[in-house]
Amino acid sequence: STISYLNTYSTAFPSDISTIAKINQYKDLHANRYAIQSIKVGIFYDNKETAYSSRIIETVLADPLSSGNEIWFEQIVTRDREANNIFKYSDQVSVSQNSCYSIPSPILSGQYRPKTSSPTAVLNNIEIHEVNDLEQIDVEKYHFIITVTNDLSKTINASDSSNRKKLLTVIDNSEWTPSSTESTAVSFGQSKDFHSHAIKIDSNVAFQGIKLLLQNGAKAGGEYFDAARKSNIYELNKSLGYFSRSEVLQSILLDEIRTDISNAHVSQQHIEHIKESLKNEIAAFGNSVHGELQYVFKPATTSFFRKKLSWWKLYIKNDNVEYDLKDYFGKNFMNRSVEEYNYARGNIAAKIHQDYTKNITNIESNPILVLKSQVMDKVVSEIQPFVYKIIGSAFVYYQLPISIISFLSWQYFDFSANSAVALFSLGWIVGFNQVSKNWEAFTNKWLINVFEQIRVCVSRECIDNGLSKELNEEAEQEIALSSLRKEILTGLQNRDN
Repeated sequence: STISYLNTYSTAFPSDISTIAKINQYKDLHANRYAIQSIKVGIFYDNKETAYSSRIIETVLADPLSSGNEIWFEQIVTRDREANNIFKYSDQVSVSQNSCYSIPSPILSGQYRPKTSSPTAVLNNIEIHEVNDLEQIDVEKYHFIITVTNDLSKTINASDSSNRKKLLTVIDNSEWTPSSTESTAVSFGQSKDFHSHAIKIDSNVAFQGIKLLLQNGAKAGGEYFDAARKSNIYELNKSLGYFSRSEVLQSILLDEIRTDISNAHVSQQHIEHIKESLKNEIAAFGNSVHGELQYVFKPATTSFFRKKLSWWKLYIKNDNVEYDLKDYFGKNFMNRSVEEYNYARGNIAAKIHQDYTKNITNIESNPILVLKSQVMDKVVSEIQPFVYKIIGSAFVYYQLPISIISFLSWQYFDFSANSAVALFSLGWIVGFNQVSKNWEAFTNKWLINVFEQIRVCVSRECIDNGLSKELNEEAEQEIALSSLRKEILTGLQNRDN
């Protein structure tokens, strides 16, 4: 059934918020299709000039032939034109503080509104929302929207979301206007292009007729009906009644849902083409990362060790060698590649799923950041003990013994002071030489290991087990979703409401 296909789509494509909103609205209309429902209609103005000059609200809601209508009609005429006003049917007149008017206007009631279709058709209640402040409304709550303009040649300034809901454009000005009566047939029921309807009215002509009738009573009846006919307000009232019918709204929504699904459908061939393109981008990412490693990170890190951590500075820094290294890696560990990996992952989602909002920020999903953390937490910690070891060994095995020998030689074996000092200096020089040699050998080996870990991380974790694997999985998933989307679309195209 149509509902089962729609339920399947909602479950399979939860991120398609716009289409799912239409599906939920369709399901609600369908479930209550035999009952009178409340249809929310948004009235949007093209500009402030139109909002103040148009009398569309007054002429649509007016019921000048009924007794006691003057009170609530005057409240509508003097309403706040800056606020968002709501008009709903009620036998008892009331106006709430949030500009909600409950009034006995026949156009709002499915029970009292004249039938222009089958006598057995269920006519829904209408709730009209006059929108003057776009920031304060949720467009999705409306079943459909009417845009009012005083010049069709102007660009309608409504938002994209309101344009999606628009079923009618009303041109309201004093230029030529076609006539209509209550018995005129509905002129727009045959069109399948539900978003192309435009009705020309002159609400001020109708408004003047209403005022004449209220002021002069029955003797102004002729002028009132003539004004209503010339203003084409009957056509607008019939359009409100027509588009507020459940079966009409269901048909429109189902057509929009089909269009949305069709527009979102991507063929398997297109997905494969995108996949091949992304493979090239992954290869380019690999080249870029290896370039940063070879020409940026390696030279900079080698230079850092040579200038900032040369052997003689170990005696000055001593306990701070590890902290200096962690600070350096924290600021300089393949930063460009970290960003490029995140971008590459996001690009896969964007191009495969057409989801340009996905933002990859999970640190655990970035192998370069994981390696950076491992290097800083484990590998760097190897260095400080080694510094203590080589400085201590040089002192214990060379500098201290030879210093003692030089002293004893001077004190007990008639070595001259110069000879003793020379022997003392030799001991310290040999010790320093051992520190220098061991430090250089260790750091060269240590850096080679770090650089190799980065190279392996890029090839294995970033590309083979990362981007390439993710691309294959995402492409397979999208192909399956594409097949399901096509199946749903075919099922919906073979069904009516």
